[in-house]
Amino acid sequence: MNPDHQNLIEERALTHVARLAAKGCADRDAIHRATVRHLIDKFGCTLLNARLVAARAIADHASKGLTARVDITKSTSTCIFVNVDGELRALALPDLVHALEHPSQAH
Repeated sequence: MNPDHQNLIEERALTHVARLAAKGCADRDAIHRATVRHLIDKFGCTLLNARLVAARAIADHASKGLTARVDITKSTSTCIFVNVDGELRALALPDLVHALEHPSQAH
């Protein structure tokens, strides 16, 4: 895919997510489904690309204002390092899986 077209899709996904959130939609699964449909219908995205772009847009929107960032250079497939105010913190893969399986306990 053309990188400029992909960038446009990513920008529009973030705009769509922000619009849904501003309307009061707090259900991330519903936002994800709506954004995936939007990207497929309006931009001809494949289902896989639409799902990935929508998930990143939701994460980007939810992370606005946070200074914490994942340290990709130190992280591995089983240990994610997050820089929080200059301090590295580690999350093991089981911690992340637990958060995904029990989202109400993750916040």
